[in-house]
Amino acid sequence: MNENEIKALFFAQYLGQNVFLHPDYFNKMSGIDSPICRPIDTTRLLKNWVKNGYLQLRDISQLKDEEVTLIGCHVGWGVSEENKDTVLPWVRNDLKVNNTKYGIYKDMFRLFGVLTDFTYLSETNQPITLTPADIISKGWAVIKK
Repeated sequence: MNENEIKALFFAQYLGQNVFLHPDYFNKMSGIDSPICRPIDTTRLLKNWVKNGYLQLRDISQLKDEEVTLIGCHVGWGVSEENKDTVLPWVRNDLKVNNTKYGIYKDMFRLFGVLTDFTYLSETNQPITLTPADIISKGWAVIKK
């Protein structure tokens, strides 16, 4: 697989979300200087959009309390209005510490547009994992400010 094919696989994890940016599309076609996020769709993955495009994603620390509560409910933590002041800080810490440990975390993070590590298979079928820092350094994603 070449670099653009691997990048397309990374992009596909965020299919349907308004996180895709492409310099040519926004500067030449729309006439505006600041990029606007567009949804990831199969057209953008199949065309040559992957080469210069990138994703604008969030860091784990940018999750809203409501999103942390939803993640907590999905993994079986008893988060409620009565205990959220004590439980949410614990949940946030667990998400930061164990964010690559549990697949359900990664699925929920991607659902909320959070940058996670990405694993693909090499030509010899060996897993290769890119950390968020690796993904950012490749120019595939930026953290939303």
